[in-house]
Amino acid sequence: ASRFTPYPVAELGIGFLSYNFGSAVTNLVTYLLLIGGLVFFYFGICKKIDIDELFLFLILCFTNPILYFDNLEPMDYSWAFFPLALGIFALRKNFFELAVILFGISIGTRIYFLIFVFISIMYFDYKIQISLSRKIQFFFLSWFVGGLFYLPIWFENSMGFEWLTAVSPNEQGLSGLIARFFYKLIMSFSLISFFVISF
Repeated sequence: ASRFTPYPVAELGIGFLSYNFGSAVTNLVTYLLLIGGLVFFYFGICKKIDIDELFLFLILCFTNPILYFDNLEPMDYSWAFFPLALGIFALRKNFFELAVILFGISIGTRIYFLIFVFISIMYFDYKIQISLSRKIQFFFLSWFVGGLFYLPIWFENSMGFEWLTAVSPNEQGLSGLIARFFYKLIMSFSLISFFVISF
């Protein structure tokens, strides 16, 4: 792992592309994963597809400075979002086993995507009736698949969980994390996004 907390799938993908093809290709793939993720996310959550609505959704996302700039470089956010969006799309098509595998890959890319997987499974508007116990089963299976990616770092840390502790920004502790949270929240809205939303 290159850091705490490690993100195995993204590190393998970004590392492979960077080593073999350089930064330009790595950046391009990262950005294409964002675009693909947004499209599949839209197709997954909408019952009826409207191309105009899709374009408006994409414009709204691309005018957001956080989404735009954080995906112009090889960050692992879009690497985790793409399989999450594919998993939601698989749920829409009732491919539940495929959804579990895709959700597991998303968790294996960024471990806190476990939260998004939980929300996606529990609150998804399924075409057919799915019991709560089956939804919980989907979640734990996704967690299991995602957890397999972390086995090497878990073994390397003598089956301890110290590696789960993310290093706070510049060793600033809780206050640094809180400040960073509010800064990112403020930065996630821009004047362009405001006018697009208003329009």
